[in-house]
Amino acid sequence: MISIIMYGRNDCYGYNLHKRASISLNCISEMLTDTDDEIIFVDCNTPNDMPTFPEAIADTLIPKTRSVLRVLRLRPEVFAKNSKSSPLLVNEPLSRNVGLRRSNKANKWILSTNPDMVFITRPPWNSLSEVAGDLPAGYYGTCRIDLPESLWESMERSEPSRNLSMLARWGQRLHLNEVVYSRNTNIFDGPGDFQLMPREQLFSINGFDERMVLGWHVDSNICIRMHLLFGETNSLLDRVLGYHCCHTRTATFLHTNSVRTMNDTQFFVERVTEPAAQGQDLWGLANTEIEEISLASNHNRSLWQILEDVLPGMSDPYLASCYTLASYDSLDYDTEHLLPHLINYLTTTPATWNIAYYGANLRLLRLLADFLSMWGFGGKILVQEDLLIPEEGSDQNLPALCALVTQEECSEDGDILVFDSGIDHFRKDLNRNSQAECVGRGRAKAWTEKLRDSFVSCAIRESNRINEYPPRKFVLIGAVNSWFEGLTSLCIDHTLTPYCSHIRHGFIKPKLDAKFISRQKNNFAWTGWTFEDALQFAKKHFRADVAGLVPDLYKYRDLPLKQPCYPYEDISEWDDNIRFAIIFKSDLANLKPWLVKRIKQEMRPVYTNDAFVCFSSDPELEYLGRRIPEHIFWWWMNAHPVWRRIRSHVSSVLARHPRSWWARPARLVVNSMRRIHRKSPA
Repeated sequence: MISIIMYGRNDCYGYNLHKRASISLNCISEMLTDTDDEIIFVDCNTPNDMPTFPEAIADTLIPKTRSVLRVLRLRPEVFAKNSKSSPLLVNEPLSRNVGLRRSNKANKWILSTNPDMVFITRPPWNSLSEVAGDLPAGYYGTCRIDLPESLWESMERSEPSRNLSMLARWGQRLHLNEVVYSRNTNIFDGPGDFQLMPREQLFSINGFDERMVLGWHVDSNICIRMHLLFGETNSLLDRVLGYHCCHTRTATFLHTNSVRTMNDTQFFVERVTEPAAQGQDLWGLANTEIEEISLASNHNRSLWQILEDVLPGMSDPYLASCYTLASYDSLDYDTEHLLPHLINYLTTTPATWNIAYYGANLRLLRLLADFLSMWGFGGKILVQEDLLIPEEGSDQNLPALCALVTQEECSEDGDILVFDSGIDHFRKDLNRNSQAECVGRGRAKAWTEKLRDSFVSCAIRESNRINEYPPRKFVLIGAVNSWFEGLTSLCIDHTLTPYCSHIRHGFIKPKLDAKFISRQKNNFAWTGWTFEDALQFAKKHFRADVAGLVPDLYKYRDLPLKQPCYPYEDISEWDDNIRFAIIFKSDLANLKPWLVKRIKQEMRPVYTNDAFVCFSSDPELEYLGRRIPEHIFWWWMNAHPVWRRIRSHVSSVLARHPRSWWARPARLVVNSMRRIHRKSPA
């Protein structure tokens, strides 16, 4: 009998969106009694990494609502191609037309409304289906009565029958029922909350006008066009009252007078002379496949059931890990523990997407493939072939869902990019007690450098295409308390997730300095820990009226100092107001000689950690003195011009006499001096 069409997005539009929508959907479903009745919710432009709005509130919807509710998902990439440069995050006429196109052909009527309305029928009619049952073809509207937020917030989401009874009483008892009239073609103010139209005639006039992309008056436009088609606008005030859950406690974009946009009423209402919308033969994305989601079965239950089928279960009551400086760069995680956190970023994506995997954890790939196969995933897991180093003696066959590809193919064809820096699952060597030793970064140095190069290449590629394509999500495994965190934080706007997930996720930074990233990608110590610690020390101990020297990467972090700072890579002359310097130890040997000389003359070391050393001219700060760490001592030797000349001379002599009896110890000394400063000490 009736197809009810509404639209929305999983965001925070208006006041207490989730509650008013669940109240509305549950109450409307209670008013449907015909077997063909349906509620079509067009979820418009919800980000791919989030569930649709009805999925997000599914637990608050009663079984009948879930059984009659159809969710049509208008993905962001489809929205971007068809939004016609709209400044809004949703497109009302497009969304309604998508629902109209795909509505049940057996239904005679289309009711266009919104997910904040509750309808009360007046005796002798007991449902919306009965109200529409004997109506002749035509356009019908009814009044909108506003409910203050404090009233509808007192309702229980999952008790629609009680809510309908309360509203029927409140209308007169609380003096709420005020009918606001408008122009003749609309009859009532706010006509868009109840527009009952014959499906056949609505198709004949090409649905809603998709040129109206600025918000407001889409309802008035369809009113005037239906009036031209039928010659009149009919009132159902004697049969139905509409109650609107008011949500203007907080202002939205469309409810703020100074910034809102609005469709031209003269063009789209006053000057309309024909019923049919012009120039939209393929209205409602007629040739586009739209994803449909059913809430009739509990989708969340299916998720955990599949995980139970895939995972073996823990033998111990809990796992243990450490988030400390001592555990920095351990790069180990429990594969089974990681899986639920990883699929968290995959289950809301389109089923046809390809997942690009950069890593070497075969166990994770097999678990992931098993889960996705049961989930109904239709894409591929693209695995960079030269990164996959399976454990010796294990089954090295990939699941059917996986495909080995080159780094270029992985980056080009992947729709979501998963980088896995974990190496603990590599083959481990045995010590004297026949116990497996942990694999550190040194054990997998070549593989780590290859992963680093793949990430940098992919990040630069994504930065170059950000204006041409919707940005792709990066899922970063092991990017917490590791070298990988430092590198990814320069390229990705990622969320600071808990350590126990072992995952960070985000999108490429819009203004990524590709040359800087390429030049500095060997500096593994850019962690979220060491640099922030150095900055916090400076913020706490250095006065606000002095200036300081900082590394160039300071521009890429989100912890600004209160003092003015100069990147020491760019400084060309000394400022007498400079009173401290934060130096990245991998940069020490390459500092400008004149800058090194001034730092040595005017400052002394007052703080150090694994990656950075702070110098200051403040005499009140504790001087590290004879307790100066070994790496700072070696830096002074390297930074001093005399020692640099000695090192250069020894290196040239070694090149001429590589087999001399003294060559080996001399080479060890020179190499240790270089290694301490040009590589991360982590």
